[in-house]
Amino acid sequence: MVTPEAENMPGSRVGVLPLGHEVPVEGLMYGLLLPSGNDAAVALAQHVGGTVKRFVREMNEEAALLGLSCTRYSNPSGYFDQGNFSCPADLAELAHEDLEQPRIARIVRNASAVVPFPIRGGKLFLYNNNPLVVYGYPGADGLKTGYTMAAGKCLVATAERDGVRLGVVLMNSPAPGTQAQRLLDAGFEGVYHVPGEREPPIPGGV
Repeated sequence: MVTPEAENMPGSRVGVLPLGHEVPVEGLMYGLLLPSGNDAAVALAQHVGGTVKRFVREMNEEAALLGLSCTRYSNPSGYFDQGNFSCPADLAELAHEDLEQPRIARIVRNASAVVPFPIRGGKLFLYNNNPLVVYGYPGADGLKTGYTMAAGKCLVATAERDGVRLGVVLMNSPAPGTQAQRLLDAGFEGVYHVPGEREPPIPGGV
């Protein structure tokens, strides 16, 4: 059910959530993970936890179970800086856990998606913010961009080649797409000796 709290959430949004109507969880998951819909985050939190406050409490309990010792959540979207914080090691662990979830792994590898949605036309067109997925970095299969005033441009990027999966966590990066490409190339070719592939440079911005 789309509540006023979800519909009015600021920042990046899916933007077409029909107030007072039920929407499919699958569509909201795509809206959360591809364009970073803060409104989708709130709607999902209310659906799962009953209230945003209860869901945030469950988020922090799950973080503790995963051993994410430098992570603290104060809301489900991460939009507001106050009370939300993490570190690269925790984000790397969380990325590993995320990609163990089949639904999440299936969604985040897509550059775009068209999902059924109760709006005019019956379809929701969504586009990924992850520059590695958008620009076709070989083997890119996730995961998530982010931005706040305090954290700057952030990117958790993952890719798999020849059975080797690597991840990069960038926080406050001036050019996350470019930096992620260079670091992953260095890992695949310099550490695991996976043959490189000719690829265009990836733009730096999220």
